[in-house]
Order: sequence, then structure tokens, then C-alpha cells
Amino acid sequence: MFNGISSNFHSFQNMPAATKKKYVVNEAFEKYILPDEKSYVVKIVAPRDNNLHEAITPDGTTFLISMPTKFRNTIYTKRGIHKFIHKNLKHHIFY
Repeated sequence: MFNGISSNFHSFQNMPAATKKKYVVNEAFEKYILPDEKSYVVKIVAPRDNNLHEAITPDGTTFLISMPTKFRNTIYTKRGIHKFIHKNLKHHIFY
């Protein structure tokens, strides 16, 4: 333990690309996020811009969502799949 940080702390900035990808994929597929009042499931309708996707909710509302930076070059999406998103004050982020 060094300054309150355990020795198994992983800093993504100092990792090789392959190791970083392994941890990002592990976090995306094995981390279980429980829904709260700001989270819901949407369907991806179409890609709109670089890392932006148009999504539709079950009640028919459409909006743009973006993916967190660490997942952008590792996790890919396509039309028709369902995503779990978290509504932020400024924008919607999907996981």
C-alpha cells in the first residue's frame, strides 16, 4: 500500500494497449450495473456521428447518446441492439 492506493491499482495511462483492452472488455461485460431512477434501457436506431447513436425509449422518445471514451475503440454497437443507459444532466451515456 502506497499513499492509500493498493498495489493492484491499475492505471490505464501506463498500460500497453492489449492489456488496457483486456481490462476495458472485462469491465464492460462482467460488471453488473443495477438500474436506478436515472437509468433505463433503449434501442439503438442508427449511428449519427462519431461515437454518437440515435436511441429510442419504449415510450417512443428519441435522442442522441454517446459512449464513454474508454469504450469507444474496444466495444462496438450496431442497429437494433438494446443498451442500458444512464441519464446525465448534460447528455446520455450508454453502458
